[in-house]
Amino acid sequence: MIYELVVDRQTGVTYLIIRNTFGSGITPLLSADGKPVITDLKNMPGIG
Repeated sequence: MIYELVVDRQTGVTYLIIRNTFGSGITPLLSADGKPVITDLKNMPGIG
């Protein structure tokens, strides 16, 4: 299996992508309180 974290460049929402030979899935990464994890895009290289 392959696991990836991807950040939406417009919203900052972080997504978990899981892939294997049978298919793939994507879901927003959630914090302990159930809200989406928002990445501060100012600290991301190559954005902005």
